[in-house]
Amino acid sequence: MVPVARLVEATWEKDPPVTAAHQVRKAVADLRRRMPAGTGVIATDGPGYRTMVTDGQVDLPEFDALTGAAGQALRAGGRRAPAVRARAVAAAATALEERRLAATEQFFDLSLALGESGELVSGLRALITQHPLRETLRGQPVRSSSTR
Repeated sequence: MVPVARLVEATWEKDPPVTAAHQVRKAVADLRRRMPAGTGVIATDGPGYRTMVTDGQVDLPEFDALTGAAGQALRAGGRRAPAVRARAVAAAATALEERRLAATEQFFDLSLALGESGELVSGLRALITQHPLRETLRGQPVRSSSTR
């Protein structure tokens, strides 16, 4: 169970508005309406909320099982894995990294749109250093300075 007070603290950190607890309750009610079977997934529990999900509704156990199985297969095959497998793994890793970077760029775009420029600059610079050819990342600090 997560108390409403903890959700307020996590959302506002410092100086929450007087209506913070009400805003959290309203956001949870809105989330319940938007989710399929939302009232069955997020339950009110005393002073807070509890998620009511089964293992089948959460993909983390499946992810853990699959990565564990992949690790076992890699250890069983050792370095003698066929080159085709190595290329397939490398291609999958590249695709996942591309998706992660695209999501990161989208996060920065949305944060900049909300006016959160000052907090983003160091994170942007680190990513640009790691990925100097990504034009979207390189343009975001310019937008960051123009939103101040």
